[in-house]
Amino acid sequence: MLESLAISAVQLRMFARLSQLYGRSFDEDLGRNVLAAFGMGAAHHAFVRAGPAQSWRLVSAAAPVLGGVLAVAALPAIFATVTYFLGQACVRHYESGGHFENFGPRQLEGTPLAPFAVHLIRAQGGSPVVLDAAGR
Repeated sequence: MLESLAISAVQLRMFARLSQLYGRSFDEDLGRNVLAAFGMGAAHHAFVRAGPAQSWRLVSAAAPVLGGVLAVAALPAIFATVTYFLGQACVRHYESGGHFENFGPRQLEGTPLAPFAVHLIRAQGGSPVVLDAAGR
């Protein structure tokens, strides 16, 4: 839980700073809503409690020293990567004339987070049209 709060705080700060750099308005409450729409807390929970985390636990059990080091390093690396691609999507959105008020899962299309975006768009009742990294 504490990790989710820390990750969200870093991502909110990133959005605020990008908004300032691009001369866009930023509302922290809206930022929290955007992060909630992206389901970052749920993603964190899924990574830590299931899926990849389970694999890391198996590696840790099989190779106690190396597995432990990998487990400690892997999750922060995963969330640093997610934060990086969120920032890149925000930059691309701002450079195309967008504003933070209309930043959402569709802006993740064309990034490695696109499969996650498809799930979010469908969950919100939309019909995703996912483009590859080249925009096709």
